[in-house]
Amino acid sequence: MSEPFIALRYDVSPTIGMGHASRARILANEFDRRKIPVIHAVKQAAIPLLQSWLSDSVQFVAVDAPNEQWQTQMSTVTDVIVDTLWHTNATATNREVITINTNSDARVTVIDSMPPDHFICSNCKVHALLTPYLDAQKYRPPPPKKTVWLNSPLYSLLGAEYDVCKNHSESASEASILICCGGSDTDQLSLQIVRSLINHDVPLHIVVGPLFDPELVTALTELAQQYSHLTLHHKPNSLAPLIAATSLVVGRPGLLRYEAAALGRPAVYLGKGFAYRDYYRGFNESGIATIFFDTDNQGINDFSAYIQNAANSIKANTFSRDNYTASSLVDTNGAQRFVDALVH
Repeated sequence: MSEPFIALRYDVSPTIGMGHASRARILANEFDRRKIPVIHAVKQAAIPLLQSWLSDSVQFVAVDAPNEQWQTQMSTVTDVIVDTLWHTNATATNREVITINTNSDARVTVIDSMPPDHFICSNCKVHALLTPYLDAQKYRPPPPKKTVWLNSPLYSLLGAEYDVCKNHSESASEASILICCGGSDTDQLSLQIVRSLINHDVPLHIVVGPLFDPELVTALTELAQQYSHLTLHHKPNSLAPLIAATSLVVGRPGLLRYEAAALGRPAVYLGKGFAYRDYYRGFNESGIATIFFDTDNQGINDFSAYIQNAANSIKANTFSRDNYTASSLVDTNGAQRFVDALVH
């Protein structure tokens, strides 16, 4: 096999958020540590945002540019890692893998989603399938026998800073709650959570993602100016220090569900829609996190009551900030473990 050259194929948008870009950054850093070159294959519209968010040394190729630069680049890479699975995008991802197979001899690795949006290889060839999720084998069928299947939360892709925070984490300097609802928060859940907790006098740290609507940013900024116990964190490079320093993580169950678990922090999330209910229930059953569902009759009310009770316990200093079950099921070596499997 020739010297490895990796293409990271992923998407970013207000609808799907920044999770795919976060994984790409983590993988790019791990490949860079091994001196393996990487190119980021994204849509043209995403490049300006990513240029301001990633390091200056990142190289991009626009997959939708009219000059066929991506088709040309495919012939030079050894591996394409495809991270374009999100709700309702499984068929489009399969078509894209077929296109890569047609235009390149590169090995294809797909980062999976959970049913109903899991990857099914139809008339395509995939070297490896990465399903870095809890109890994946319970919820989706195995891929074809020739496909390497890496399935376990031990393959959760976390940055090296999580390992540092886990090894050096001390008790929080203040009892607090971290609110994180993804890179875009299109339904403004972060604002709802802040309003629910604002009168409990517990320090609230709110993550403002790079794709937040300006009106949402303005509303959160005005509240932070009015209440001294509210702190906004705009586009942080990593959530690890914030998670390590808090008592409770609250928000949407995106990649955050593994980031908080790896650092052993209690977490409560509000799941959206019906798509991943069975899978998310496993987090409740395992003790990794507490997840409510906005599709339940009292789901939002139960979520709000839970976090308000937690805030009272945090204020009274009777809340435990350690979740040993979570940290025993998710470690911080997933990116290294994945790249080891891919390049050896």
